[in-house]
Amino acid sequence: MLTNFIAQYSSRRWFFVIFLFCAFLLSFGYYLQLVVGLNPCPLCIFQRLFFFLVGVTALAGSLVPSRRDITKIGSFFTGLFSLVGGSIATWHIYIQYIPHEKLPDC
Repeated sequence: MLTNFIAQYSSRRWFFVIFLFCAFLLSFGYYLQLVVGLNPCPLCIFQRLFFFLVGVTALAGSLVPSRRDITKIGSFFTGLFSLVGGSIATWHIYIQYIPHEKLPDC
């Protein structure tokens, strides 16, 4: 059933869904910064950068014609930027949950 659901949508639609998700996440981050008053740390800024890169490559993938080679290139860069951004987010969460007495000096 899930494979039928996935197969009925083209790669261009999936790229556009990824773009919308990244746009929502970036909008929420800027809402927290500008309206709520939470200032982002450097790791938050790097995460936003990679959300932006994922969104731009996904938007480009949704706007270009659906050809197999273009879809593979778009998927590669979208996946690469997602993995790097996810790694930064994982490191960020790890740092936030280290007990204060075990934090490094630098």
